[in-house]
Amino acid sequence: MIKFQVRPALTTKSMLDFCQAKGISVPDEYAVFKGLLDFDLTNASSPIRLLEYLSQHEGVDLLFIEQLFCYSAGQWLIHMEPILSQSCDKSIANQIYDFFINMVGVRTNLDWRLQEDENQLRFIVNPAYGSVYEELVLYHFFAALLARIDVSYDEVEIKFAKDIASYSQYNLLPYCNFDNGRFELVVAKESAGKMINPLFLNRIMSDYDLLIAACNMIPVSELNVTSLSFILSMSKRTLTKYCEEMGISLKTLINHVKYKRARRLLVINDGNVKATACDCGYTDQGRISKIFSQISGQSPSEYYKEQQ
Repeated sequence: MIKFQVRPALTTKSMLDFCQAKGISVPDEYAVFKGLLDFDLTNASSPIRLLEYLSQHEGVDLLFIEQLFCYSAGQWLIHMEPILSQSCDKSIANQIYDFFINMVGVRTNLDWRLQEDENQLRFIVNPAYGSVYEELVLYHFFAALLARIDVSYDEVEIKFAKDIASYSQYNLLPYCNFDNGRFELVVAKESAGKMINPLFLNRIMSDYDLLIAACNMIPVSELNVTSLSFILSMSKRTLTKYCEEMGISLKTLINHVKYKRARRLLVINDGNVKATACDCGYTDQGRISKIFSQISGQSPSEYYKEQQ
């Protein structure tokens, strides 16, 4: 079984976009996100590590961090629009439920849970990474969601894991409570009827998806069995054997991930093969041509022309 916590690239990508717009440099390891789509799976700790880095950055202050949270939350609302209806007759409990069932087991395997009783729905997150940033990422998303509709203070409560001193520098809503041991969003239900379908609470992300997520965290030029087994904390032999048992060719999977990433970068670079090779970490653009030839039988230029 692959053990790897994942979330969509969108969370980290939106933060990187904000940093770029503000002229704030980020570690080289985040260059890999340039070749990913918003809902490609990535290491769940990536945005948390980025926030921890930024908190120590000389050019970053509290206002920057607050604006970063708000920008990232706004991007999530835009991308979740097909799921989260703007209609005022759709309760906040229904929107939270829709968000949950479209995320857990589909776009993330983080330890998020739903509980309900006759009057309330609870979105629960067990402590992760020992950082307040995981909670603050979710908090700002939910705060942005709540701001779209008329929600009174007695309809919602947000609870944080740590004591108030851990969050005192941030501007939080008045219906927040602290020292709860875990993050919780508690919202009122419109009726006493059951909302939760147990089928949506037990979905497990496939090991194949987790393998792809791990591949997505490795630069194209460094992606191989050795680097993949390292990031998954498995030996090369164990990983190879496990993939064989699943009926997956590890070499083929790695080649397809390289191709997908190179294909995305080629489009971003307007068909410039040399720039794409550079973004992939290669000094020789022939390496990119080889990737395209092996998977699609086309040259990069032929592929790009077909996309126009």
